[in-house]
Parts: sequence; C-alpha cells; structure tokens
Amino acid sequence: MRLARILLWAMTRRARQLATALCALALAIATAASASPSRRVTLFGLPDRASGGAAIAGAGGALWFTWGNGRVGGVGRMTRSGRATLFTITPVPQIMGLAGAGHGAAWFTEQSGTVQRIGRITATGHITQFTLPAADGQPDAIVAAPGGAAWFSEWGVDDIGHIASSGAVTEIPVDTGAGEVDGIAAGPHGQLWLTNSSSDTIERRSANGALAQFALHRPSQPTGIVAGPDGNLWFAEEEGDAIGRITPSGKLTLFALPSAGANPTQVVAAGGAVWFNESSVAAIGRITVGGRISQFAIPHRRAASAIATGPGHAVWFVAAMAIGALDTGAR
Repeated sequence: MRLARILLWAMTRRARQLATALCALALAIATAASASPSRRVTLFGLPDRASGGAAIAGAGGALWFTWGNGRVGGVGRMTRSGRATLFTITPVPQIMGLAGAGHGAAWFTEQSGTVQRIGRITATGHITQFTLPAADGQPDAIVAAPGGAAWFSEWGVDDIGHIASSGAVTEIPVDTGAGEVDGIAAGPHGQLWLTNSSSDTIERRSANGALAQFALHRPSQPTGIVAGPDGNLWFAEEEGDAIGRITPSGKLTLFALPSAGANPTQVVAAGGAVWFNESSVAAIGRITVGGRISQFAIPHRRAASAIATGPGHAVWFVAAMAIGALDTGAR
C-alpha cells in the first residue's frame, strides 16, 4: 500500500511537471508568434544572371538598384510588378548609394578607380556623371534634398557634399578628424545627421554649420541612418547588433536585436515604423517607435544586402539574384 501511494504521488507530480512544461511551451510559441507576425514577401528574379548590389532606392513609383554579373554592371530599374530593366555603366563602377532625384530619376554615388563621381540616371536610362573635386573623396551614402538636389557623404576625405539639380557640387568639410563618414540623413530644422563608423559616433550638423558629436559604445560601427516617424533619428549598428534612436537634442537609446551576429546596415521609415536589413541573417526587421522588434523571414534563406522604401506600400530589398518586396501593412 505504501509503495502504491509513492507511485501514485510520483505519477501525479510528473503529470504536474508535464502540464507546467506544456503551458510554458504554449506561452513561448504564442510570444514568438506575436513577435513575428506573418507578412507577404515577394521575390522578383533579375535577368541576365545579374546579382543585386549594395544600394537600392524608390523613386517615381519605381525602384532603382545596383547590379552586376561578373562581366558588366550598372544601375537597374524595376516596376511595381517586378519587371526589371538593366542599364550598363562602363567601366564597371562601384556604386555605393542611390536616392531619388525627382521626375522619376535617381542619383547615385560612384567610385571608379581614381575617378569619384555623382551620377544621375533618368527613367529611360540616360546617364549624366559629375566628377567630384576631391580625387580621393569616395562618395558613399546619398539622400534626396528639396528641388531635385541631394546630400552625400565622402568617407575618404571626411566631407559631406551637396549636388544641385543642375549638377553643381559643393563640398563641406566635417572636420571630425576620424574620417569614414558613412550614413547621412536630413533631420528637423535643417539639420544633417551623419554616422561615423571609425569613431563610433553620431554627428549632427546644424543649418549654421555647427557640428556636434555623440559617442556610442565601442565597437558599434554605425552605418545607415534615417529620420523616423516620431521626429527622432534612427540608425543601424553593424557591429553592435542594435538599432539606435537619437533625439534632435542628442539623447541616445539602443535596442538590442534578438539575433546575435545579425549585422544590420541600413534603415528606412515606412508605415509608422522603422525597418532594417540584417545582412548576416535571412530576415527583415521592424521596430516600432516604442522599441518593439519583429523579424520577417526572407524565402530561401537569402540575406538582404540593402533596403529601401518603394512602390506598393512595401519595403524593398536586395537578396542575391533577386529583388524582394515586403508588405508593410500600411494603406
């Protein structure tokens, strides 16, 4: 009888433990499901065995992207339905950034040997290139400015530049002493915000030219930056595996990503939130202005090398030999 009671107690205890474990598992699954809701992802293959590059931008109801296939390369344009047209640039350029230029055209930053240029391409493929004064400028990120103009960073000489719709270029020294000014974004009150991956800082240039620096932890390697829907600036930390938020006055907040080694490099604002690529993980991330993070898997485990807003209420991205579109849910 004593043995029977012991066995009954053990079985009852085991049942309680199993029930507790099942409840915990159900909670974990529910939490994961709420953290990663389902959204439609569409992949469009590129023609001529081309692979997408490191730059992408929406403009004029279409999408612009860089491409190459080992022999030639240049800039491509894709319609909302996924039809791609490839435009070749000779010699094969190293294009680092793309931005809208008005009237359906796009600006691009180009590094080709000792020639550093800003290019402009129309919807029909007509290309105009403007050589920069600094032979070692290495133009990188570029962002649209009013009147069809653009601002761009030159990480080779620690400058920022402005190009007018006419092609007139003005270079402005940032004078941080650290070099490698990477990302650039327009903020409120005429401010320009920059990321500096060498010094691990975020930099703010006021309309009057005054420069302020805000230090991050090391190593963080901030790269892309964008003005968010909440009036703050949001940026990606490639080495820090985090998305950061900085207020116009300089208050910093960091949000760690769930995936270690995700290496986010670019950020965009769409649908009332901030979206980012994870260059080492096959996912696109979304962070609300309150800091809640969701991740959306890319089919066929393809990592996204670049991300942009584009037509059709979507976030668009480069994924190897395809361009992808992720529905943001905004209408």
